[in-house]
Amino acid sequence: MRSGLEKNFLKVAALAGIVTLLIQFTELVFIFSWLGTASAPRSGVVSGMGALTYAVFILGFWRIGGLFSNYLMRRASILLIAVHLALYGSSLLISVAPHLNFSERGVLGVLILGAAGITFGISVLRISSRLGSLATAVGTLEIFADAMLILSSLVPPVLLIFIIVNVPLYLIASLLLWRAAGHVH
Repeated sequence: MRSGLEKNFLKVAALAGIVTLLIQFTELVFIFSWLGTASAPRSGVVSGMGALTYAVFILGFWRIGGLFSNYLMRRASILLIAVHLALYGSSLLISVAPHLNFSERGVLGVLILGAAGITFGISVLRISSRLGSLATAVGTLEIFADAMLILSSLVPPVLLIFIIVNVPLYLIASLLLWRAAGHVH
């Protein structure tokens, strides 16, 4: 019975990855449509749904870390979720109280998120011998994307590369979670 629940959870986490990608794309369109205005309204509901689906998505990798005794993946997964939720919380706080200035904390958050993502990418590469080329692709894309995220704190246009790379990254990572569900016995 337990293995059936684990398989189903990994499949739900895979679907959560695709939903997260769709929500993030929706948020980007929403944000860019308000560029140049005095105050860009934010949708707390959409952002909250994005944070929740992201957490479920990454918890799938936390579970894979347990299945394959990859403790680096388990720690990096929890760190990614914690930093992502902290950034979501500060974003929500700014939307409620726009007079607060979190620009320095935002840059620090991006640097920490990038470092956690690179660590996560390394941990995914460590399971590539068991999960094949999908794990290699996810690990490599994760490291590249998060390097671009860190670099975007110095050169903001590089953020566009990070956004573009995230599309195949989320799709391939979702496939990896789905494939990992087949390894649960």
